[in-house]
Amino acid sequence: AVVSTKSTGNTLYIPANPEFREEGPLYCLPMGFLGIATSGVAIDSWFPAETGCPLVAEFEELDICEGHPSPDGQYHYHHYSPCVQMPVCGQPSTIWGVAIDGFPIYGPWNERGVQMTKQDLDECGGRVGEDGRYRYHMTVDAPYSLGCIKGKILGDWGTKAAREFMCSCPFDDSMFIRNGKKSHGEKAQMPMVCEKSDDEWADCSDKPNTTYNIGYEWTTTRQTIQLAPCCPEGADCGMSCKTEDGIKDVCEQEERSVMVMTRVGEGNGDNGDNSRPDKECMDRCMSECEGGDGDDSGRDGGRDGG
Repeated sequence: AVVSTKSTGNTLYIPANPEFREEGPLYCLPMGFLGIATSGVAIDSWFPAETGCPLVAEFEELDICEGHPSPDGQYHYHHYSPCVQMPVCGQPSTIWGVAIDGFPIYGPWNERGVQMTKQDLDECGGRVGEDGRYRYHMTVDAPYSLGCIKGKILGDWGTKAAREFMCSCPFDDSMFIRNGKKSHGEKAQMPMVCEKSDDEWADCSDKPNTTYNIGYEWTTTRQTIQLAPCCPEGADCGMSCKTEDGIKDVCEQEERSVMVMTRVGEGNGDNGDNSRPDKECMDRCMSECEGGDGDDSGRDGGRDGG
């Protein structure tokens, strides 16, 4: 299948008949878009292109559709957008998009009209539906969309930039370090996660840099969060329940206590600062990554600020 993102101008080839990876999920998520919403807007990975790998909801300002443009004007989502399909309270989500591996992406409501969070899904943010088919789900809690990739990626995936298949956050943010050390305009040092192939399937493997410490660790804590708002059946809620001032009165929003993924400062940093690992660690990382097989062909000179 061939799909194009009207927000980025990219063409993405995805398998019409998705297959699971025999070696298990791909945890080293590529940077940039992981799929396309049915609206034609790109679905990006759950972290912005910033040091420390912050959660996008904690870092970026999003519009009423829960999206925003990158510095070069490419509009995209990082997590669930009601503007793709206005959710009706108590009704199941219909298909919301498709992932790069061909598996469908649904909104956060299951077949019984109950809103799910990541704790209701597997490690990749998916589940087998009542129809016996696997699908991913968008949620309001991190990692919002895909936590890992279950399926194979086509050997020719289209015009998605090669540098977007570098392993980066949450394992390594060195490709985002600025102030003379690293920037979007320099060649990324991380090895490729996936490489194009003349065969049917791309060669994809986990290649996290285990010698580098971003200064944080990921953990889960119990928090009370607000779930995605929904429109009562028969009500007119417009294109989104969200406004610049909050949630519309006509819409309903549930609170729930769930286990939420979050960053915790580790050694060199804590939440909210830009502390970096020491120079020795940085030098070791760059030395070991130098000469990797990363290809910066197709770089767009700073694709995403978030």
